[in-house]
Amino acid sequence: PAQDLQSLKSSLILINRARYGWDEVIPASIFGFRDDEKFGKQNAMWMAEMAALAYQKENVVRKQLDLWDYAVDSSFRWINHEDSGTQGFAVWNEFRMVLSFRGTKGFTDMATDLMIKRDSVPWAAGSVHRGFSQAIDAVWLDVEAAIGEGLGNRKLFITGHSLGAALAQLAAIRLQGSGETVTAVYAFGSPFIGDDDFAEVYDSVLAQRTFPHINHKDAVTRIPPRWLGFTPVATASTWLFIGSGHEMSRLEEADGLVAEDEDSTSTEERAVDPAIDIDDPDNDNEIRSWFEDAEHDLRVANEFIALPPDQLTSGSYDQAFESGRVDDHGISQYLFKLGCAILEERWQEETAMAKDETT
Repeated sequence: PAQDLQSLKSSLILINRARYGWDEVIPASIFGFRDDEKFGKQNAMWMAEMAALAYQKENVVRKQLDLWDYAVDSSFRWINHEDSGTQGFAVWNEFRMVLSFRGTKGFTDMATDLMIKRDSVPWAAGSVHRGFSQAIDAVWLDVEAAIGEGLGNRKLFITGHSLGAALAQLAAIRLQGSGETVTAVYAFGSPFIGDDDFAEVYDSVLAQRTFPHINHKDAVTRIPPRWLGFTPVATASTWLFIGSGHEMSRLEEADGLVAEDEDSTSTEERAVDPAIDIDDPDNDNEIRSWFEDAEHDLRVANEFIALPPDQLTSGSYDQAFESGRVDDHGISQYLFKLGCAILEERWQEETAMAKDETT
């Protein structure tokens, strides 16, 4: 098994020099895909690939999907709203349909991220981040058209990274409420979306089919803060990469394994307080201070999110993945770590089988 793993790694280096320009990214295309609602690392990696692909221009997306054997000439719809900066795509084959949303990429998107007031929406209980709800509204007719054209009896998988992860979850609850069946939602580096009431309704419908992923100290997964009235969804099915490595644990089971950053203690302390009234002028200074910190995190994280293939450089695991909570947000880290987790799991299975045969 050790020799096989080394041979596989050598092959992957050659594949990825062509696919990504980076020696150590493992392509999802070597793994299978299961068309059901159960969590699987292979499915998670495929959805991370789709989330990463949503950052690229339409012609790049079409070319890559064609390499993955999707008939893009007849089974693809590009989703884009320039004024809001919302972008994504829908693609389908014989078995499944994938709906993928792009995360933060430019200043227009960041303005959406930082629009922290919540609004009620007609398609869900509670209140939802105004910027996120407006972003999904901007492309909803395109989403409905894609669903009408391509879903049929296919399984529906929805994914996204960063802002795109928030939009993926909003699209899921909205489609589910309109009578469509969402098979699974894979969210990477997602910010919080809505309040307690929204989270309760979302979880009652989709918690067991939603799989958020958090990479170590990813800063974006902590905003907007709970003390502004936001609550995470699907916490029982959230996966966490512990430390700078690729060890994965359920968030609820991590228990002390997470290395907290210097801001997390104060954030958790504030989480037990009543939510701050955003409309109260007396709270302006506190909210403004949070805004400045969040804007800094988003601006810096934006540099690490999704570099085009020709800008990726080769580097070691340690060099790439030990820089801290901001660059923990990059989708390339989610991709690479999922690949490592899958290979290690398979290596352990092969080792156990070999040991049994020897015994």
